[in-house]
Amino acid sequence: MRPKFTVSTAWAEKVGFSDEDFCQTFDIDLESAEASDGRCPKCKKSSEDSNLNFYVWHPSDSPVKAEGIQYVRCLCGTMYYFGWKTETLWAPQ
Repeated sequence: MRPKFTVSTAWAEKVGFSDEDFCQTFDIDLESAEASDGRCPKCKKSSEDSNLNFYVWHPSDSPVKAEGIQYVRCLCGTMYYFGWKTETLWAPQ
């Protein structure tokens, strides 16, 4: 069983925890990450089968559209990244 947790962007901004702080705390080396199609380039596991997911958001003027880069540390230890976008992440109720 692997422990998991989620930290919102709002919380990180509120307490002043930057992307650089996350990278340092969790030993995330973005420079070493390999480009990918959403699967590990080494073992081909899905990004859902991972030890870590880290998101770098691109600025957006829409509350219901989001896009960015997802960095993944696979169960095999490989760091990789891929671009993604969604149009229903925070749809108003």
